Amino acid sequence: MTDKMLKVNQVEKMVGISESTIYKLVKQGMFPEQVRISTRCVRWRLSEVQEWMQIGQDAWKEKRQDEAA
Repeated sequence: MTDKMLKVNQVEKMVGISESTIYKLVKQGMFPEQVRISTRCVRWRLSEVQEWMQIGQDAWKEKRQDEAA
């Protein structure tokens, strides 16, 4: 099953935070990373954004650190 891919404006509306905050949280490891579709095109996986909304940014960062270890 393929995951639906979201544009940044869709992610903004879904989670209620601005584009700049999304990118800041991604950089800090506290939000799902975007997937590069092409040179100037990125998307987010719907399933990851939904999971982030359920568990929160601190738990997301912890989960990613555990996966990297």
